[in-house]
Amino acid sequence: MSEHQEPLDCEQREDRSHGRWVYRRVSVYEVTGQDWAESWPGLQRGLCVERWGYRERRPFAQTHYYISNLDADAATFLKRITRALVD
Repeated sequence: MSEHQEPLDCEQREDRSHGRWVYRRVSVYEVTGQDWAESWPGLQRGLCVERWGYRERRPFAQTHYYISNLDADAATFLKRITRALVD
């Protein structure tokens, strides 16, 4: 993944509950062909997960990067990430 690489897929959702207003966006990237990716056998995708919004009327923004051995689309990753945060 690099800042110049276009994502394969993107998905975004909004959550307004419990006094929060949160947007989540997952961008899925191809990692094959990246020199660093060879260190992880079975690696399929790179993810950029962005969260922003308001908690208790205060703005926040976060960006996290992940790697995965799943060959899935952005909607699938976002669903799994959201479920993991709720559970």
